[in-house]
Amino acid sequence: MLVRMVLAPESSAGRAQTGESDREGRPDRPARRGRRRFGSRIALIALALAVAAFVALFIPRYLAFDSSVARLPIARYPYYYPLVIVHVLTATVTLTTCVLQVWPWLLRRHPRVHRWVGRAYVTCVYPAAVSVIAISALWPFSPVSGLSDIMHALAWLVATTAGYVYIRRRQYFFHRRWMLRSFVLAASNILNRVVGFPIQAVLAAHMTTLFGGDEHAMMEAVAAANSWLCWTTALIALEWWMDRDFRRFGPGRRAVTAANERLQVHKRLDDAAPVALAAADTSEGQAR
Repeated sequence: MLVRMVLAPESSAGRAQTGESDREGRPDRPARRGRRRFGSRIALIALALAVAAFVALFIPRYLAFDSSVARLPIARYPYYYPLVIVHVLTATVTLTTCVLQVWPWLLRRHPRVHRWVGRAYVTCVYPAAVSVIAISALWPFSPVSGLSDIMHALAWLVATTAGYVYIRRRQYFFHRRWMLRSFVLAASNILNRVVGFPIQAVLAAHMTTLFGGDEHAMMEAVAAANSWLCWTTALIALEWWMDRDFRRFGPGRRAVTAANERLQVHKRLDDAAPVALAAADTSEGQAR
């Protein structure tokens, strides 16, 4: 450690002039940051395209408010279709707004827009999640997938509520972590439309051995596996990604500092608001 402390300034300065890496075989820090930014942009574009495709392909049929698209008969289950419409409309808002909320440029350049979009997101999460819980609790098929949907919705509510509480307390680092969890739980529904096909292909090969030729039992197994795998896998992947900074630098160092610096714009806005109000009162008094 002492050798590193003594030699670090000289070696860093020399390598900064020559463009060499900080360590042998590793690129310098600006290059690593450039690659991370490029990767973040690619991920953001992929998320935006996935959300746009999902909304364009699966949402318009519900916008006609035609009850014939309901998967359950309206005469026997009158509650089902209104709950589905509530869920579809509010979940569509959450999907589109979460793309804006993870866009760093919007937070840096337009923090007020970021704040209002976040309020719209949080407002729509609650009816979207509660409607899923109500539908899944009364769903007459596949209780395993229904239980998954209930746990998914509860986790979504907990993550969103925690993120909101932390931002009210001005704890920006923890706000960011919990809202990322909420965004992943919201967007993981897109995976259901993709993962289901390979799961069905794998289980269909064992139709006679595992399910005794019962196609209905196989489809319930597909629905259960698809429902559980998508949101749990996405959440585990997010936890691994968020903990990389802690494994590299330790808690309380660069990870916390960088997150707080990125989100200090909110605090600056809050500090500037009383000054602006005082200036407005002063100008009004002079006008009188």
